Amino acid sequence: MYWLNRDEIGVMAGRCFVKLGDAARVETLLSLAIDSCPAERVPEVALYRTGLPAAYSRTGDWDAARATIKLAEKAAAQVGSSRLDRRISEISRAVA
Repeated sequence: MYWLNRDEIGVMAGRCFVKLGDAARVETLLSLAIDSCPAERVPEVALYRTGLPAAYSRTGDWDAARATIKLAEKAAAQVGSSRLDRRISEISRAVA
């Protein structure tokens, strides 16, 4: 439970709101987690960003969805995580 802090709870709640189609809550929760994350936690920030495009696409904001996935791609390029790369690939196809 050491890793379950306010940001992680916010991210989990944000993912739930993606499924519920509540883009405003997703953006609020994930943006708070991203903004409070230390700069050295690049993998987490990139992964958190992958929730935003799904929320934006549900509201028809395709430009925001594509811009956000580009930010996640840029961060992921620094990490070298196959899990993160797969997630970004899935989201990229969905918002293309």
